[in-house]
Amino acid sequence: MTKKHLSQELRIFASVDLIGSTKMKGCHSADPRDYSSGRPHWHKLIEVFYRDFVKCLEFSCNEYRKVCHFELVKSIGDELIFSSIVNGREHAYKLTKAFQHALRKFNNENKNLCVKGALWIAGFPINNAKIIIEDGKIDYIGPSIDTGFRIAKFASKLKLVLAVDLVLLLCHHRASHEIPIFFDGYVSLKGVLNETEYPIFWTKGEQQIEDPPELQLAIAQCKESDVFNYCKRFIANHTKVSWLIEPYFHKGREYTDMPELHDKIYKQWASADDINVGASKTVIPGNQGTTLVVP
Repeated sequence: MTKKHLSQELRIFASVDLIGSTKMKGCHSADPRDYSSGRPHWHKLIEVFYRDFVKCLEFSCNEYRKVCHFELVKSIGDELIFSSIVNGREHAYKLTKAFQHALRKFNNENKNLCVKGALWIAGFPINNAKIIIEDGKIDYIGPSIDTGFRIAKFASKLKLVLAVDLVLLLCHHRASHEIPIFFDGYVSLKGVLNETEYPIFWTKGEQQIEDPPELQLAIAQCKESDVFNYCKRFIANHTKVSWLIEPYFHKGREYTDMPELHDKIYKQWASADDINVGASKTVIPGNQGTTLVVP
């Protein structure tokens, strides 16, 4: 194991998915002109999605100058996965706002296409891992990544879905009221936390002047203190029996104590002759599990 792959870091992952792409690609066109380029008629729309969303995300990140930067780490059909190192709670907040703004900008500017999104965090190298694939590219694997892909299935144009440990980070930030949190209930996620119930939190992916009546009746914004306390309990309840832990930062002005188990692991690695852990700016995320009582 090399220093590069054992460096401590917390990363945020952002999934953006093209809504209705399967139906769009399945619609047969009877007009020969739609095939004049030698490609299916929907091919150009997919290209627009790839190109324009990247531009929207770059534009949104520029609002925070050099503080925010996402890199494209993977494309899975009509889904793009971006990632960034997280340097603290304020940084997590700004990255979330930048991605939220990019979703809104894309949907406002593209009348024929619509996207939905999800955000989650993952800590390296204890709970999750990096692997090198062809051409030296890095892929990210682990239970946090799996959880993120599972919760992304509950996203919609309106709902930007958030992992529970990311929600805890956002609730820590002084401007967290600018990211109102909503609660959709519990689901059992295949392969996640022994398939116990997982809370589905979200914030608005779509900016609307007025929420539709069905949303007003079905869901209420959660109180920030309720969400914070719940996430703390949920994570604490799962920490001893799973990979999930409360996110922490081992360096910088937002320093928090490292969990005892992680501290022992890093000390063991540091003392080994063939392992050099290194010291990056941030560290690791983690867990979940309890019952939430929210409006």
